[in-house]
Amino acid sequence: KYVLDLSHIGFVSALLDNLDCGEKSRKDIVNAIGEKNQSELQKICEENGFGLSDCEKLNVLVSTYGTIESVLPKLEKICDTDELKAVYDEFSELCGLLHKNGLDENVRIDFSVANDMNYYSGIVFHGFIEGVPTGVLSGGRYGNLMKKMGRKSGAIGFAVYVDLLERLGMSDKHYDVDALLLYDGSSSAEEVSSAVRGLTEKVGSVTAQKSVPENLKFRELYKLDGKEVKLVERDD
Repeated sequence: KYVLDLSHIGFVSALLDNLDCGEKSRKDIVNAIGEKNQSELQKICEENGFGLSDCEKLNVLVSTYGTIESVLPKLEKICDTDELKAVYDEFSELCGLLHKNGLDENVRIDFSVANDMNYYSGIVFHGFIEGVPTGVLSGGRYGNLMKKMGRKSGAIGFAVYVDLLERLGMSDKHYDVDALLLYDGSSSAEEVSSAVRGLTEKVGSVTAQKSVPENLKFRELYKLDGKEVKLVERDD
């Protein structure tokens, strides 16, 4: 089970370009959108004397979250400039392709992911899966980075946080190690090392100890008897 949060930096940059404010206020607005902080955004609008229309448009980006079908109509209403209309057309076309290919059921439009305008320039996304409390996928179109590097080229990329995926498939029983191998003083270092290698290939992670460590959770318990590795117990 997964959710893909999708947004477009172009909506944010087009709205900011239409505002008369300094660089600090621009950064504060982007941060407020990223944090979904409506009260902070309202404060920024009041301090800068933005018109009601501009404030309402920014508030749409802060408050909007939901399916493609529910959010696109709200975005279309705030697109009253050529720049915003162009961004909307591109974004809605992508959403339409997702729908036609049956990939939109788990997609949510969320502008809190549009928080790095120095890097990204278009589509941005974060991916989440059940069982992991933070995003395991992030990426987008990073044209602004290409410009800073003196390149005129489109580019899109993503990162998958593989270490977080280790949480997948875990049951309520969390194991520190797959197997615990017990050995005594009669076993040589070579015998212990050989036994550990063999178990690792068979069951996965292994720790070798002379006694069972306190609070260590393991799936299988083995004992090294001479050169023979014997299964003592298994927690199924």
